Amino acid sequence: MKKVFSTILLWVVFVIGCGFYGISYALDITGTWDTNYKVMFFWQNDTFVAGEYTYENGVLIGALNGNTLRGWWRESKDPRKCGPDKEWSGALAFNFSSDGSSFTGDWNTCADDKQLNPNAKRWTGTKRTSTVNYTQTDCEKSGRFWCNGTCSLTSCTQLLTEQSCLLSGRNWCNGLCQISSCSETIIQSDCELSGKYWCNGICQQSVCSENDESENDEIDVICLIPANNYDDGFNAGKQACINNPASCGITISDSAIPVSGNCMANYSVVGQLHVPCVSVSDAFGGITVYNIMMNQQTGSFTFDLDMGSIKPR
Repeated sequence: MKKVFSTILLWVVFVIGCGFYGISYALDITGTWDTNYKVMFFWQNDTFVAGEYTYENGVLIGALNGNTLRGWWRESKDPRKCGPDKEWSGALAFNFSSDGSSFTGDWNTCADDKQLNPNAKRWTGTKRTSTVNYTQTDCEKSGRFWCNGTCSLTSCTQLLTEQSCLLSGRNWCNGLCQISSCSETIIQSDCELSGKYWCNGICQQSVCSENDESENDEIDVICLIPANNYDDGFNAGKQACINNPASCGITISDSAIPVSGNCMANYSVVGQLHVPCVSVSDAFGGITVYNIMMNQQTGSFTFDLDMGSIKPR
């Protein structure tokens, strides 16, 4: 690819802004790839694909339609003249094998509007099966720094700065170094490159806990106070839950809330039963206390979170 020096930051426009509309996405191409433009890493979200490759701090975006990826590429020293918002250096087209283990492809520059052939071999790659991320050798060969198992843009004793972010061809967005534009949702690479942790779709400062791996994004852990931990009556029960989190009964998922037993409260009024409270821990370490109301419906109960009773602990 032709190199023309230009230190400018990169904007990535998501699929809808690019005009890509994939039909299906049976492939999963997320992972590390060996290509003729050095090591590459793909992130995939449905049909949307973002990637980076260590040759000249390259980045790309695109959309999968079947086995074909079409999109745009840019490298840190190339001018931006075409593509979405004219923020890219050229177009690309890749054709992946049916098992998603390799690809062949083609690319052009903004000055060259030739028809791309995804079956060409100007850009080729093979997916690694033994590793899911860069190795230390990959990292150091690209001019980056290997810090506690992470490939960093800065040395292990330095914080990522706006300058080092922009030199990598990315955007500096409120302390995050993003492939995506500041107005778009960040992706995993944006988060991890900024020295933070990607936990169940959330970028956070702390390491991921077991609860962060829950399939439920909104409620990770629900802890109910057993009936013998509070006095009869709704208010007394709620107070016991707030004041005594250490003896918080059993830990269950929100899809397995019991309908009888120790988690039932000894309090009823107008056909309703109340569990005095539920403490919910979120991905950021916070705990919120809710009241749960069970409505009796022909011999069974349904659960509703009473959002008006939220009490932060």
